[in-house]
Amino acid sequence: MAFFKERPEDFKVREVMDLPLEKSGNYMYYLFMKKEWSSFEAFQEIARKIGIKPRLIGYGGLKDKHAVTYQYISLPSDAGERLRTIKIKDMSFESLGYGKERITLGALKGNAFHIVVRDLDKKTSLKIDTVCNYFDTQRFGNKTIAIGRAMIQHDFVRVCKLLGIDDGGDPLRAIRRLERRPLRFYVSSYQSWMWNNVVEQLSDDVKSVPLLGYLTEFTDKRIEKLYLVLMKKEKITLENFLLKPIPELSSEGGERNIFFTVKGFTSEWAWDELHPKKHKCILTFILPKGCYATLVVKQLFPGVKDKSL
Repeated sequence: MAFFKERPEDFKVREVMDLPLEKSGNYMYYLFMKKEWSSFEAFQEIARKIGIKPRLIGYGGLKDKHAVTYQYISLPSDAGERLRTIKIKDMSFESLGYGKERITLGALKGNAFHIVVRDLDKKTSLKIDTVCNYFDTQRFGNKTIAIGRAMIQHDFVRVCKLLGIDDGGDPLRAIRRLERRPLRFYVSSYQSWMWNNVVEQLSDDVKSVPLLGYLTEFTDKRIEKLYLVLMKKEKITLENFLLKPIPELSSEGGERNIFFTVKGFTSEWAWDELHPKKHKCILTFILPKGCYATLVVKQLFPGVKDKSL
């Protein structure tokens, strides 16, 4: 049985980003390493340590928890100076310099991966070019889709129940007190689940599919029909993505390519020090932002298991 993510060190990712560094500026930039932390948990702990709101930490993407990840973050300069002095277990911070702009999701170009697949019986010749661009399992937690669904259905009482918070008779007020970025993640996870559902029913001749939002306009009748059937089942319309009570969580929608290209792919075989008489394979490659390296591993090694799950 082949495995990956047997150890955090077996799954490493480093962001690819161009940062315009300055000698001074409103923001400080750091290369931030974490191990066995989710991005949101890490940002909350950093914010607590230096005495700021988590929303003031700028970032280009969310990273796996059961991994060693390197990503770029920005902080207001005064808070960034305080970050130099703190220590947090399984995190490190390399100061890079200053800049005029906060790091946002649009700044990320891609991610470079170094992944070890273990417990392999024999060596094989590996080659890969394109992969179907599904959202993989780490996009969806135990309640993530259900919370996102309740949010888009405007069932705020249920959102509070699923989050395990007391709504105090005013669920909207209770939700507004929460950090916005995790809430947006629930909405995007629900969109992602719907996208996967539609793509699974399409043929290979389609190049892209909308991520639903209140401004979505369908140009392909096949895709529109599949989404309309799904929306009817989910008891929503496009207008549901316009969350007027919490406008920050509204989504205009977008477009996502059905396939992505794997660049810089290499593979190296060795004996597996964790599994006697078995092999391991070390994979390196670069993916566009928003694409899942786990899908590359699963296509190369059908039946491979994620040890972190």
